[in-house]
Amino acid sequence: ALAYARGERKEFVAHVPQDVDVRAIRARLGLSQAEFATRLGFKLDALQKGLLKICRIGRETLEIGPVAMNDLIDSVLKSTRYLLDNCQAQVTVEPLPNCLADAGQLTQVFTNLIDNAIKYRSPDRPLQIRIYGRVEDANSVYAVADNGVGIAPEYQERVFEMFHQLDPINGPGGEGLGLTIVKRILGRMDGQVRLESAPGVGSAFFVLLPKA
Repeated sequence: ALAYARGERKEFVAHVPQDVDVRAIRARLGLSQAEFATRLGFKLDALQKGLLKICRIGRETLEIGPVAMNDLIDSVLKSTRYLLDNCQAQVTVEPLPNCLADAGQLTQVFTNLIDNAIKYRSPDRPLQIRIYGRVEDANSVYAVADNGVGIAPEYQERVFEMFHQLDPINGPGGEGLGLTIVKRILGRMDGQVRLESAPGVGSAFFVLLPKA
Protein backbone atom coordinates (compact mmCIF):
# COMPACT_ATOMS: atom_id res chain seq x y z
CA ALA A 1 0.00 0.00 0.00
CA LEU A 2 2.87 2.36 0.83
CA ALA A 3 4.56 1.65 -2.49
CA TYR A 4 1.28 2.28 -4.31
CA ALA A 5 0.80 5.61 -2.52
CA ARG A 6 4.34 6.69 -3.38
CA GLY A 7 3.72 5.79 -7.01
CA GLU A 8 0.51 7.82 -7.06
CA ARG A 9 2.27 10.81 -5.52
CA LYS A 10 5.07 10.60 -8.08
CA GLU A 11 2.60 10.54 -10.97
CA PHE A 12 0.60 13.40 -9.43
CA VAL A 13 3.70 15.61 -9.24
CA ALA A 14 4.68 14.66 -12.79
CA HIS A 15 1.34 15.86 -14.16
CA VAL A 16 1.02 19.10 -12.20
CA PRO A 17 2.12 22.10 -14.30
CA GLN A 18 5.19 23.73 -12.79
CA ASP A 19 4.77 27.12 -14.45
CA VAL A 20 1.16 28.29 -14.67
CA ASP A 21 0.27 31.80 -15.88
CA VAL A 22 -2.81 32.38 -13.70
CA ARG A 23 -3.46 35.89 -15.09
CA ALA A 24 -3.49 34.60 -18.67
CA ILE A 25 -5.93 31.82 -17.76
CA ARG A 26 -8.24 34.25 -15.93
CA ALA A 27 -8.15 36.67 -18.87
CA ARG A 28 -8.99 33.88 -21.33
CA LEU A 29 -11.95 32.82 -19.25
CA GLY A 30 -13.15 36.42 -18.97
CA LEU A 31 -13.58 36.24 -15.20
CA SER A 32 -13.03 38.81 -12.49
CA GLN A 33 -10.44 38.02 -9.84
CA ALA A 34 -13.17 37.13 -7.32
CA GLU A 35 -15.03 34.90 -9.79
CA PHE A 36 -11.81 33.17 -10.78
CA ALA A 37 -10.84 32.59 -7.14
CA THR A 38 -14.24 31.07 -6.39
CA ARG A 39 -14.13 28.78 -9.42
CA LEU A 40 -10.54 27.78 -8.64
CA GLY A 41 -11.54 26.89 -5.08
CA PHE A 42 -14.30 24.56 -6.32
CA LYS A 43 -11.91 23.03 -8.84
CA LEU A 44 -9.21 22.33 -6.27
CA ASP A 45 -11.75 20.79 -3.91
CA ALA A 46 -13.00 18.50 -6.68
CA LEU A 47 -9.42 17.53 -7.60
CA GLN A 48 -8.64 16.69 -3.98
CA LYS A 49 -11.69 14.43 -3.76
CA GLY A 50 -10.74 12.77 -7.04
CA LEU A 51 -7.18 12.13 -5.88
CA LEU A 52 -8.41 10.63 -2.62
CA LYS A 53 -10.65 8.34 -4.64
CA ILE A 54 -7.70 7.18 -6.75
CA CYS A 55 -5.63 6.51 -3.62
CA ARG A 56 -8.48 4.48 -2.12
CA ILE A 57 -8.54 2.26 -5.20
CA GLY A 58 -5.16 0.84 -4.23
CA ARG A 59 -6.25 0.10 -0.64
CA GLU A 60 -9.71 -1.38 -1.08
CA THR A 61 -10.05 -5.13 -0.70
CA LEU A 62 -11.25 -6.77 -3.88
CA GLU A 63 -13.91 -9.47 -3.85
CA ILE A 64 -13.28 -11.27 -7.13
CA GLY A 65 -16.03 -13.54 -8.35
CA PRO A 66 -18.32 -14.26 -11.32
CA VAL A 67 -20.16 -11.14 -12.48
CA ALA A 68 -23.41 -11.27 -14.46
CA MET A 69 -22.60 -8.45 -16.83
CA ASN A 70 -26.04 -7.79 -18.29
CA ASP A 71 -27.38 -7.34 -14.76
CA LEU A 72 -24.48 -5.03 -13.89
CA ILE A 73 -24.98 -2.89 -17.00
CA ASP A 74 -28.71 -2.70 -16.31
CA SER A 75 -27.91 -1.34 -12.84
CA VAL A 76 -25.46 1.22 -14.27
CA LEU A 77 -28.00 2.43 -16.82
CA LYS A 78 -30.63 2.85 -14.13
CA SER A 79 -28.25 5.00 -12.07
CA THR A 80 -27.39 7.18 -15.09
CA ARG A 81 -30.93 7.25 -16.52
CA TYR A 82 -31.51 10.93 -15.73
CA LEU A 83 -28.37 12.02 -17.61
CA LEU A 84 -29.12 9.71 -20.53
CA ASP A 85 -32.71 10.91 -20.81
CA ASN A 86 -31.62 14.52 -20.49
CA CYS A 87 -29.53 14.25 -23.67
CA GLN A 88 -32.03 11.91 -25.38
CA ALA A 89 -29.46 9.16 -25.68
CA GLN A 90 -30.28 5.85 -27.32
CA VAL A 91 -28.56 2.92 -25.61
CA THR A 92 -28.34 -0.57 -27.06
CA VAL A 93 -27.12 -3.45 -24.88
CA GLU A 94 -26.38 -6.82 -26.46
CA PRO A 95 -26.03 -10.16 -24.64
CA LEU A 96 -22.78 -10.01 -22.68
CA PRO A 97 -20.48 -12.80 -21.46
CA ASN A 98 -19.79 -12.98 -17.74
CA CYS A 99 -16.38 -12.31 -16.22
CA LEU A 100 -14.35 -12.58 -13.02
CA ALA A 101 -14.13 -9.23 -11.25
CA ASP A 102 -15.16 -7.18 -8.24
CA ALA A 103 -18.75 -6.17 -9.05
CA GLY A 104 -18.64 -2.91 -7.11
CA GLN A 105 -15.42 -1.73 -8.75
CA LEU A 106 -16.59 -2.84 -12.19
CA THR A 107 -19.78 -0.81 -11.73
CA GLN A 108 -17.57 2.26 -11.29
CA VAL A 109 -15.68 1.40 -14.50
CA PHE A 110 -18.78 1.28 -16.68
CA THR A 111 -20.37 4.27 -14.95
CA ASN A 112 -17.28 6.30 -15.85
CA LEU A 113 -17.30 5.07 -19.46
CA ILE A 114 -20.95 5.94 -19.97
CA ASP A 115 -20.43 9.31 -18.28
CA ASN A 116 -17.55 9.92 -20.67
CA ALA A 117 -19.79 9.17 -23.67
CA ILE A 118 -22.38 11.64 -22.37
CA LYS A 119 -19.82 14.38 -21.77
CA TYR A 120 -18.22 14.07 -25.19
CA ARG A 121 -21.35 13.60 -27.29
CA SER A 122 -21.55 15.38 -30.63
CA PRO A 123 -23.66 18.55 -30.83
CA ASP A 124 -24.59 17.57 -34.40
CA ARG A 125 -26.52 14.33 -33.72
CA PRO A 126 -28.35 12.47 -30.96
CA LEU A 127 -26.10 10.36 -28.76
CA GLN A 128 -26.05 6.64 -29.49
CA ILE A 129 -24.28 4.19 -27.19
CA ARG A 130 -23.80 0.52 -28.01
CA ILE A 131 -22.58 -1.93 -25.36
CA TYR A 132 -21.55 -5.34 -26.62
CA GLY A 133 -19.12 -8.13 -25.77
CA ARG A 134 -17.50 -11.38 -26.76
CA VAL A 135 -15.16 -14.06 -25.44
CA GLU A 136 -11.58 -14.09 -26.71
CA ASP A 137 -9.48 -17.01 -25.45
CA ALA A 138 -9.33 -16.62 -21.64
CA ASN A 139 -10.87 -13.15 -21.60
CA SER A 140 -14.26 -11.53 -21.78
CA VAL A 141 -14.10 -8.38 -23.89
CA TYR A 142 -16.66 -5.58 -23.58
CA ALA A 143 -17.07 -2.45 -25.66
CA VAL A 144 -18.78 0.85 -24.90
CA ALA A 145 -19.08 2.52 -28.30
CA ASP A 146 -20.55 5.94 -29.04
CA ASN A 147 -21.05 8.34 -31.95
CA GLY A 148 -19.56 11.30 -30.12
CA VAL A 149 -16.95 13.86 -31.10
CA GLY A 150 -14.17 11.26 -31.20
CA ILE A 151 -10.53 11.61 -30.19
CA ALA A 152 -7.57 12.43 -32.44
CA PRO A 153 -4.83 9.75 -32.63
CA GLU A 154 -2.26 11.91 -30.84
CA TYR A 155 -4.47 12.12 -27.74
CA GLN A 156 -5.67 8.53 -27.52
CA GLU A 157 -2.95 7.40 -25.11
CA ARG A 158 -3.07 10.59 -23.05
CA VAL A 159 -6.76 10.34 -22.19
CA PHE A 160 -5.88 7.77 -19.50
CA GLU A 161 -3.36 10.12 -17.85
CA MET A 162 -4.18 11.90 -14.63
CA PHE A 163 -5.87 15.31 -15.15
CA HIS A 164 -5.94 15.04 -18.95
CA GLN A 165 -8.89 16.80 -20.61
CA LEU A 166 -9.49 17.10 -24.35
CA ASP A 167 -10.63 20.72 -24.01
CA PRO A 168 -9.99 22.11 -20.51
CA ILE A 169 -11.33 25.59 -21.37
CA ASN A 170 -14.47 24.96 -23.43
CA GLY A 171 -15.02 21.29 -22.67
CA PRO A 172 -17.69 19.69 -20.48
CA GLY A 173 -15.72 20.09 -17.26
CA GLY A 174 -14.68 17.47 -14.76
CA GLU A 175 -11.33 16.74 -13.15
CA GLY A 176 -9.76 14.64 -15.90
CA LEU A 177 -9.69 11.59 -13.61
CA GLY A 178 -12.54 9.40 -14.88
CA LEU A 179 -10.53 7.35 -17.36
CA THR A 180 -7.54 7.27 -15.01
CA ILE A 181 -9.79 5.60 -12.44
CA VAL A 182 -11.02 3.13 -15.08
CA LYS A 183 -7.47 2.09 -15.90
CA ARG A 184 -6.44 1.82 -12.23
CA ILE A 185 -9.42 -0.35 -11.30
CA LEU A 186 -8.99 -2.72 -14.22
CA GLY A 187 -5.26 -3.03 -13.56
CA ARG A 188 -5.98 -4.36 -10.07
CA MET A 189 -8.33 -7.02 -11.48
CA ASP A 190 -5.93 -8.38 -14.15
CA GLY A 191 -7.84 -6.38 -16.72
CA GLN A 192 -7.06 -3.85 -19.42
CA VAL A 193 -8.70 -0.99 -21.27
CA ARG A 194 -7.97 0.23 -24.78
CA LEU A 195 -9.46 2.82 -27.09
CA GLU A 196 -10.38 3.02 -30.75
CA SER A 197 -11.58 6.40 -31.95
CA ALA A 198 -11.93 8.68 -34.95
CA PRO A 199 -12.61 12.43 -34.78
CA GLY A 200 -16.14 13.26 -35.89
CA VAL A 201 -17.15 9.58 -35.85
CA GLY A 202 -17.01 8.41 -32.24
CA SER A 203 -15.11 6.29 -29.74
CA ALA A 204 -15.13 2.71 -28.49
CA PHE A 205 -13.56 1.75 -25.17
CA PHE A 206 -12.74 -1.95 -24.87
CA VAL A 207 -12.53 -3.60 -21.45
CA LEU A 208 -10.74 -6.94 -21.09
CA LEU A 209 -11.23 -9.13 -18.01
CA PRO A 210 -10.77 -12.84 -17.22
CA LYS A 211 -13.81 -14.80 -18.34
CA ALA A 212 -15.95 -16.53 -15.73
